[in-house]
Amino acid sequence: MPNPKIKAYQPTLQQPNLVTTVTSYTDSRNRALIGNGYDGVVRVVAGSYYGTGVLLYNGQAVLTAAHVFASETTSTSVVFETSYGTQSIAAKKVLINSDYNSTSSNNDLALVWLSSPAPTSAERYELYRAEDEIGKTFTMVGYGRPGTGSAGQLSSPSNPPWRLQAKNQFDTDVSTLLPFFSSTPAWAAISNKQLAADFDDGTSLHDALGLLARKPDLGLGTSEGLIAPGD
Repeated sequence: MPNPKIKAYQPTLQQPNLVTTVTSYTDSRNRALIGNGYDGVVRVVAGSYYGTGVLLYNGQAVLTAAHVFASETTSTSVVFETSYGTQSIAAKKVLINSDYNSTSSNNDLALVWLSSPAPTSAERYELYRAEDEIGKTFTMVGYGRPGTGSAGQLSSPSNPPWRLQAKNQFDTDVSTLLPFFSSTPAWAAISNKQLAADFDDGTSLHDALGLLARKPDLGLGTSEGLIAPGD
């Protein structure tokens, strides 16, 4: 059963984690290939660390995780993979959310402002501002060490990392799960601010949030995936 806790994590350049899937990460269904709508999903490199980011609609800033910058660094760049090829753009400025809490990982957000324009072939994305996510299917896309739901993360991922994708469904707000983690003070999730999804294998026996939160759902079959420790 996947662990729904949110933990601070410092991914090294060689060993970050992101998407775990049902089938192998080499399966074409799990690849966010160039030209398929996700070329604005980028790799944010901060010193010897990296994480995933997304190009915002103005084309000048990338939204990423604050914990990517947990290790002090003087160099940050953003790597784009588009029809123009692979392009690295230096950061002009990095802004960490002033409310970021490295212990609980709450408000784990940062903005990376680019020193030059992003490739015109990279998609721009807007923020979702509605409040009706629960029950909806979402697509996660990013870089990092892949894995499978049955075997866990791989010990020898591709290098450089591949951009992967998987789908899941928002099952509940984390407020329904807080009673199960009262003995873990480091995980102080904020009610009505964070959503939860589990990694379903098509059986009610392993439907984690169906059992814990009474939100039954058997998953999306081979399209199902979930984030691993990381971004």
